[in-house]
Parts: sequence; C-alpha cells; structure tokens
Amino acid sequence: MSEPSSQFAQAFRGYDKEQVDAELQRLKDQIEQARRSAVGSRQEADAQIAHLREDMEAAESRILALQAEVAEANSRAQSAEARAETLGQEVMDGDDENPARFAEILRVAEEQAQTLIDGASQQTERMHEDAKNQAAKLRKEAEEDAERILAEAKHEEQQARLRIQTEKSAHEAEIEERSATLDQRTQQAESEAQVIVAEAERASAALRSQATRETDALRTEAERIMREAKARELELDAAVKRREDEAQQEYLRLHNQALAHAERITQDANEKVQSALQHANHIAEQSKAFEDLARAQAKQVEASAVAKSNSILSEAQTRAQSIID
Repeated sequence: MSEPSSQFAQAFRGYDKEQVDAELQRLKDQIEQARRSAVGSRQEADAQIAHLREDMEAAESRILALQAEVAEANSRAQSAEARAETLGQEVMDGDDENPARFAEILRVAEEQAQTLIDGASQQTERMHEDAKNQAAKLRKEAEEDAERILAEAKHEEQQARLRIQTEKSAHEAEIEERSATLDQRTQQAESEAQVIVAEAERASAALRSQATRETDALRTEAERIMREAKARELELDAAVKRREDEAQQEYLRLHNQALAHAERITQDANEKVQSALQHANHIAEQSKAFEDLARAQAKQVEASAVAKSNSILSEAQTRAQSIID
C-alpha cells in the first residue's frame, strides 16, 4: 500500500513548504485509511461474532425445543403406560372367567408400553445427545471463528501500524538526508555566490577604472582639440592683424608717396592724389573684406572645434556610463 515518495523541490534554505505539507497530509491520509481499515475489520469481526452468537442462540432454542419434544414423548409414554394399566384393570373386571386371556392381553400391553417407553427414552437420549453435540460443535466453531477473526483483525492492524511506522521512518530519514544534502548545497552555493560577487566586484572595479581612463583620455583629447582650435584662432587673429598692419603700412606708404608727388607735381597733384586715395580706399576695402572673411573663418573653425569637442565629450560620457552600467 506504500506509494513512491515524491521528490521535494528545493527552495532557499529548505524544502518547498507546500510540498512538505502535501507529503505530511498524504501520510496522515494513509494513517487514517489504515485506521478506518482496522476499524472496519474489527466491525466485520464483531458482526461475524454477533452472527455466531445468533447461531448459538438458535441452537440453544433448538435444544430447548428438542427437550420439550422429549418431555412430550415421556408424557405420551407415561400416558400409554397409564392407559395400559387402565385397560388391564378393565379386562380384569370384565373377564374374570378367562384369566389366561387376561394375562396374555396384559403381557402384550405391558410389552407395547415398555416398547413405547424404551423408544421414547432412546429417542429422547439420542435427540438430547445430538442437540448437545450440535450445540458444542456450533459453540466450538463460533469460538474458533471468533478467535480467528480477532487474530486476523489484530494482525492486520499490527501490519498496518508497522507499514505506517516504516513509511513514516523512511520519510523522516529521507527528509533528514535531503535536509543535510540541501544544507551542504546551500553552503556550497553561498561560497560560489561569494566568489561570483567578488569576481563581479573586481570586474566592476576594472570596468570603472577602464571607463575612467577612457573618459580621461577622451577629455584630454577634447582639451587638445580645444587648445588647437584656440591656437588656430590666435593664428588667424595674428594673420588678420598682420594683414591689417600691412594694409595700414601700405596705405601710409602710398599716402607718403602721394604727398611726395604732390610736392613735386603741382599740376597733376590733385589727380594723382585722387588716384592714390582711390587706390588706397580700394586696398582698405579689400583689407576690410579679407579681415571680415578671416574673422568669419575663425569663428567657423572655432564653432566646428567646439561642436566636435562637445560630441567627443558626449560620446565619452555615453561610453563611460554604458561601461559602468
């Protein structure tokens, strides 16, 4: 009647509570079923004993009936004997002249009466003996059946208790063994978890260090680009300044030449001065246009450098954050 024990699923630091409760409930159900089976066997034995008692009571009633029949047979025999005496007396009273015939009738009557009495006595003794034997046989069979049924019920109850105790001990031993194995596995899992956590912390520290180094490198690169952009801007400013100085010097030179020519040339002074002024204005306009172009280029280079620097910094921060995460 034993069933294969189910394997418990392992939970953290122990067995799954629902499965343990289910297994305990199954054991309780088996115990209750065995108890009901024992009670049913005992009730069945009690019913059979009651039935045997009814049979014994019926046998005793039969014995009483047979005894009544024996008493009735004895009564009939006594009645027959009394009647034989009565007949004998009547014969003696009515037939005094023939004593031989009277004696013969009396002898026959006495023989018949004795035969009836002997037959009734034998039948009574035989019926009484049969009733006693039947009652003893029924009583013995009833006692043997009752003892056998009680012994079988007790044996079945003992076997059920033994099976229940054996299964209970086996389950307890299995639970203890699984608990010890689970504790060992739990300790091993905790040790492995500690190793994994330590390795993860080392890996995380290494990644953070790498991210910091890469971030520093990217920041250094961005700063270098900014410095180069600033240097380029300064170079452009210096070039513009040189062009402005050159234009100013050229203007001064031409102006001086114009003054010198004005002194030397009186007639064409106005025309040459005018021409020189126009030429100087033209050069000044070109210088101004070049200056504006140079400044625009410098601003464009600076804006491009700043945008590139911001892009590099943003990319560095994104890579660093992804490495840290």
